[in-house]
Amino acid sequence: MVRVLVADDNAGVRKLTRLALSFTGRYEVVGEAADGAEAVALAETLQPDVVVLDLLMPGTSGWDALPMIRDRLPRTKVVIWSAGVVPAVDEDRLIGLGAAAVVTKDRPPQALRAAIDSVLDEE
Repeated sequence: MVRVLVADDNAGVRKLTRLALSFTGRYEVVGEAADGAEAVALAETLQPDVVVLDLLMPGTSGWDALPMIRDRLPRTKVVIWSAGVVPAVDEDRLIGLGAAAVVTKDRPPQALRAAIDSVLDEE
């Protein structure tokens, strides 16, 4: 079972992401965070295998939380799950900050699951 933390400021998106991941029986959503600071704190406490992280959140953004999670939990993979199109320059920057993968929310849930599986297969 892959332990996942979902971080998004939209409660509906968190719920849909939880359902999309739990549907397969392969993933267990162990926590949900509404902003980057909460994502960092929960990641430290819960030690998930993967953090699914939105970029644009109030307070501490995903941009800010990403390097904090990677610094504190080097074995935890971070998959960016962002609304809209992420320009190539931003995707390169996110990878440089430690993201294992970047998936836009306009893609089907299977794309998120495939990204999670691919970053775990790299180990």
